[in-house]
Amino acid sequence: MDDAKGLWSCWQSLLSSFRGEFTLGGWARFAPWVTGTVLC
Repeated sequence: MDDAKGLWSCWQSLLSSFRGEFTLGGWARFAPWVTGTVLC
């Protein structure tokens, strides 16, 4: 479980670098979309 938490923290930090490029609504769609794309 600690590995998953560490991976999720790393993933969130990578995504956060893109946050300023999107509006709030755009960010709400981008984060799940890119996460799903990576997982598939």
